[in-house]
Amino acid sequence: MGLSQWNSLLAANARRKNLDGVKSVFDRMPLRDAISYTIMLNAYARSARIELAVEIFTQMPHKDLVASNSLVEAFAQLGHLEEALRVFHAMPLWDVVTWTSLLTASIRGGHAEAAFSVFQRMPAWDLVSSTAMLAEYADHGRLEAARDILLAMELRDRACLNAMLAGYAKKGLLEEATRVFQGMPELDLISWNSMLLALVQGGSYAEAQRFFNEAMSQWDIVSATMMLNLFSQMIGSEYQAAAVAALCESLPVHDEISSTALLSLHAQSARMEEAKVVFDLMPDHSLAAWNAILAAYCGNNLDEAVERLWNRIPVLDLVSWNTMLGAYIREGRIHESKRLFDAMPEKNPYSWTLLVYGYAQLGLLERALGVFVAMPEKDLVALTAMMDSYTRNAAFDRAVEIFNEAKLVESPDRACFASALVACSHWGRVGMGMRVLDSMERDYGLIPGEQHYRCVSDLWARAAERV
Repeated sequence: MGLSQWNSLLAANARRKNLDGVKSVFDRMPLRDAISYTIMLNAYARSARIELAVEIFTQMPHKDLVASNSLVEAFAQLGHLEEALRVFHAMPLWDVVTWTSLLTASIRGGHAEAAFSVFQRMPAWDLVSSTAMLAEYADHGRLEAARDILLAMELRDRACLNAMLAGYAKKGLLEEATRVFQGMPELDLISWNSMLLALVQGGSYAEAQRFFNEAMSQWDIVSATMMLNLFSQMIGSEYQAAAVAALCESLPVHDEISSTALLSLHAQSARMEEAKVVFDLMPDHSLAAWNAILAAYCGNNLDEAVERLWNRIPVLDLVSWNTMLGAYIREGRIHESKRLFDAMPEKNPYSWTLLVYGYAQLGLLERALGVFVAMPEKDLVALTAMMDSYTRNAAFDRAVEIFNEAKLVESPDRACFASALVACSHWGRVGMGMRVLDSMERDYGLIPGEQHYRCVSDLWARAAERV
């Protein structure tokens, strides 16, 4: 049997991904050439046996461009940028395949800046490299740079247009996404899902429902999960309940993500029995699923069932702890709340804020202040919580002091201004309240909403009563 026949046999085993067969043929070959070594190298590389691919490459008497590119590509698929660079710099010359593989290694390894640098250094760009870089820019929110690449491309295919569409969709840029979507000569499932995402992210919920029900010619579990998450924004309507039921019946199969989304939806809608059915039917339970069913139980009343469920959760994360803490706080069980808080392995500002609310709602203002002062970092939510605590307990001057402190930490948001206006209203400080309202737009660019004007109306009404 000649060398070409041996190489054909070697290639046949490689196509079948029969690594034992490939090695057996390779070891029995009386003679090998560059093609033999390259087939063997690619077989190992495509099976992620990178150490064996390197061993074959090292044994090669003559390392040509094809073999070197194969090894760079192997490292690229695994995101091993440093190893890919080592082979790259040892090569006497590079072609577009080499550069594209190095670009892929940078992207898959999560080295965004390296990817940008490689792309700029490439002597020429093809459809593959341009699409890869476009997708990377879009994924990092650098949409103008992504658009510049798209406009510079002489050839465009569905992949590059989908990448641009996905970038706009993630940011909720509906007008730009629609323009790309409508200009696509051919649509696939990725295109439809990206456009649906653009509508959801852009806040066009009614249009998203219409698009899903009437326009989408095909959909999958990803589309359905997006719709389930969308329905969770519309808790309580009869239409929503009917839509969820119809959507679930039409799903050919539920995966973990869609099941968890459905579970969360039932939990938010206080449909405890439906939530339990979904949870019990899931073959495996992720931490997200455990947290969703915990939230469902905690949304009812804290009883022994909640305690039993809490003890069944195999691994607890911050979401689990905060969910249970929030349930204790809502029930006014401050001693259990404090014990749970002290037992938490980690805490975030939300955890601290929950405890502040817990003490404040029971009128334990000094305890609330003690927790607030002990907070390692105070965000606007915590500051607003403390303002509300003081206002609830008629310490209006302290509420306004906290508001002034908040302005030193970060720019107040609408909720923070609303709390300040409530304090001014109850305190009867008309001038101070009007200055707070005026400061919203003048100093922070926030347009007062209905809630703020209601506070001002209440402020003037209370002032009139005092006259």
